[in-house]
Amino acid sequence: MKICFLLVFFIAIFACKPLSIAEQKAKLDEKIPAAFLLKDLDELYARLQKDHPFLYRYISKEELEFKLDSIKKTIREPLSSKEFYPKVLFWVSQVRQGHLSASLPPLKYSKQEKNIRDKIKFPINQFDYYIENNKLFIKKNASKDSIISLGSEIVSIDNENVESMLTNYKTLFASDGFNTTFKNRLLADRFSGFYNRNHDSKDSLTLELKLKDELKIMKIKKYFITNFKSKQDSLKHIDSINNFKKISKKLKKEILNKLKIQHERKNLYAYNKYENEFARELKFKENATAYLKINSFALPQYKKFYKEVFRKIDSAKTQNLIIDVRKNGGGNPKDIAELCSYLIDKPFYLVENAKLTSKFALLKPAYGNQNFLSKLFNFSYGFYAVLFKTKKVNNEFEYVMERKENQPKTNNFKGKIYIITSGMSFSATSIFASFMDGEKRATFVGEESGGDYNGTVAGRYYYYTLPNSKIKVNIGLMEVKTQYKQDIIGRGKLPDIELQSTLEEILTKKDREVEWIMNEILTKKNN
Repeated sequence: MKICFLLVFFIAIFACKPLSIAEQKAKLDEKIPAAFLLKDLDELYARLQKDHPFLYRYISKEELEFKLDSIKKTIREPLSSKEFYPKVLFWVSQVRQGHLSASLPPLKYSKQEKNIRDKIKFPINQFDYYIENNKLFIKKNASKDSIISLGSEIVSIDNENVESMLTNYKTLFASDGFNTTFKNRLLADRFSGFYNRNHDSKDSLTLELKLKDELKIMKIKKYFITNFKSKQDSLKHIDSINNFKKISKKLKKEILNKLKIQHERKNLYAYNKYENEFARELKFKENATAYLKINSFALPQYKKFYKEVFRKIDSAKTQNLIIDVRKNGGGNPKDIAELCSYLIDKPFYLVENAKLTSKFALLKPAYGNQNFLSKLFNFSYGFYAVLFKTKKVNNEFEYVMERKENQPKTNNFKGKIYIITSGMSFSATSIFASFMDGEKRATFVGEESGGDYNGTVAGRYYYYTLPNSKIKVNIGLMEVKTQYKQDIIGRGKLPDIELQSTLEEILTKKDREVEWIMNEILTKKNN
């Protein structure tokens, strides 16, 4: 009996052995019968109709179903998940909801494989990109080939035309509604990710580059990051300081205090070691002007950060405040409400209650394919939301976003505010722009924001897995509505002063938007 039990146990262990990367890739290439793929599309549409709170916001039911039928007609033979995936992406993008997306099952690497990959810089990841007129340019070069000039256009990658790539990629995701600035910004920021969807991470790439009508062929190879530091390396470094006998106790204490202060500042201002810059930044300029950069509203310690920032702004007797959210893709509305409490001089609600499709909608995230702790958190949060934050109003279900008004801070900034936006100012950042515009509290400079002025479908998500292809679809469950509305449907906050730095200006560290604001401040001061 014991032998049988042990035999069953070892068979179970063997059966649960994770697939190798090669096996996982082979699984994605397995052909799936056309009938099963058509069933996946029907299942997806039924799921969206049930769970998405504003499916027909930017497209009619008839038009969306027509596009679905058109895609179905192209599926007449078995396809792999990888081949089926672009069709799913294309149809999902027709809904025109920027948060609605899909992804292939991710490859599951072992811990050892992850450690190795973390230390590799693959060719496509060695550059930062810029897109203009459907052309791809090199904005930053982290390759080992220093002769590659910044500003070079990448004409082709391994003989594949880049303009055709960009045109194709833009059909595979959506902005909110009819906005046109978001796609170029997002695609430039995540080009390597889009490329890797269709191509495995390659050890080398052949780039055809163009600069001032001169064509050049360059071969870019992967390399290992030599200055890569793991958490263990950092701990060993600190330990070596503690054990360094030649350092006196007093000097050692000073060094450790200095390291602690640097560490705390890096945390508070959200230092990004990969970009070698802070996601939050405060600078003081001439003419009693402060510049505040916020690259995300999803960073920790936001209350402590704003408290410190506005204490400094108040102490410096600042009269003009520039808030730069050009790289801010969104985040937590509570973060934004905290910021606005330093900018608005009266009690306020940032957003309206969010619309849900059912009383139990926010339990859906617990049903996604995830680990036990994620399931436990999502179930606990959903259960709490059902009991205490979901209510029925006029036969519709609402989630209470804010229980009480936000109160202005005592050191509330009362000077002139300029907000710089771009197409990357998306999701919750568009809510921030909408609110500040509705309050008539700021002058907006730059590009149209990437998200819808009137709200977005986001907040909590249901990661639904299609039964046959195993493609995951990210479905927003909450229609988050802004306090202020504009008549134009499906557009972001249009700038009061439309400006955009050119690639040449970016490469020479010239900031056209900030320069315009500083000149405006100087002109007003002299008049």
